[in-house]
Amino acid sequence: MGPGISGHSRGVQCPEAHGTARQSLPKSLLVYSATPTSASRLPNLPFSPELDPPAVVLDTNTVLDWLVFDEPSVAAVAVAVQRGALRWLACATMREELACTLTYRSLAKWKPDSERALSVFDQYAILFPCPPPAPLDLRCSDPDDQVFIDLALKHRASWLLTHDRALLRLAKRGRRHGVCITQARHWRPP
Repeated sequence: MGPGISGHSRGVQCPEAHGTARQSLPKSLLVYSATPTSASRLPNLPFSPELDPPAVVLDTNTVLDWLVFDEPSVAAVAVAVQRGALRWLACATMREELACTLTYRSLAKWKPDSERALSVFDQYAILFPCPPPAPLDLRCSDPDDQVFIDLALKHRASWLLTHDRALLRLAKRGRRHGVCITQARHWRPP
């Protein structure tokens, strides 16, 4: 297990989120903006389910599990993203939150390599503009986490991988909208 920082289509099953989600870091105090950042790959073609691999949105804690804690439960997701079998969708808000979180003193004992983590984000995350709000039945009780569900819905991501309790509580409603909200340890390759 990590240190405590906290499919629907194409035949993918969405497992129920089991156990309790862990959250021990405070939320970023960033003011989210729609200012885009550069990325190595920007989407310029319409989504084509026949041609494009399935998409995933990773919350900040899942990204930390991958890029800071080397958590085994996220290894399959990381490999799929790196091989191009899974498209990692993100927006500038998510990158800003990751950059801010990497500076938290509570992470100091893991000595996060912020430059490397942000470089991997820039290499593999496909950046989109900040999304519009999701339908009312998919409003997150934590406004800082709303952007993750908003982006997943806007761009038809198959999964939203998270540790966050507020997002996991939306799992049943998310499935009705076509997105599986679960923890990385429950994700299986399509």
